[in-house]
Amino acid sequence: MSLPLSLRRESALFRRRQALTWVTLVPGYVAFRELVILIFYL
Repeated sequence: MSLPLSLRRESALFRRRQALTWVTLVPGYVAFRELVILIFYL
């Protein structure tokens, strides 16, 4: 049984959004951690 086209498109969109979230979240988290370490050591 194959998925309906709309559902498949929704799934692809969700995956792309998830990947985009990771791409923005990871560098943001790294920068935030660096900032915290910097403040902590000052």
